[in-house]
Amino acid sequence: MCIVIFSGRELAWLLTGSIDHQQNSRSKHARHRTDDALYEALGQVHAVRFRMLTDAALRLEFDELLHQHAGGKPKNKILFLVKLAFFPDTLQPGPGRKADLNKASRYVKLINHALAKDIEPGKFGAFAREHGIQRTALAAGRTALSW
Repeated sequence: MCIVIFSGRELAWLLTGSIDHQQNSRSKHARHRTDDALYEALGQVHAVRFRMLTDAALRLEFDELLHQHAGGKPKNKILFLVKLAFFPDTLQPGPGRKADLNKASRYVKLINHALAKDIEPGKFGAFAREHGIQRTALAAGRTALSW
């Protein structure tokens, strides 16, 4: 039989470490659920854009909406769709929107990557979890720099 005796400081460290581990585990679980919800929402935007590739009526309706907001200027269609869905206040010019525009840009890169790989809407969630928003944005940045 082996008896281990801990000092007060060691016991406090062990207990705190255990509590920190539990909190980290809960935090990771919450972050995972949040990511899943975001990927689900982005999947809906991806599905609409994917449908536009074959649905001429939907594409025409979207192009008219885009024209109303863009005023004839060329516009990134997926960026417009992401702004419309997640950040409608960024459709109008104004200060203090840089963080939202940066997020929108990262979301667009993930959706563009999925469209380039011809990922069907039902498989977008798995694709998004595998590639992630940050990793896709970093890879797109490296690709852009390599030109």
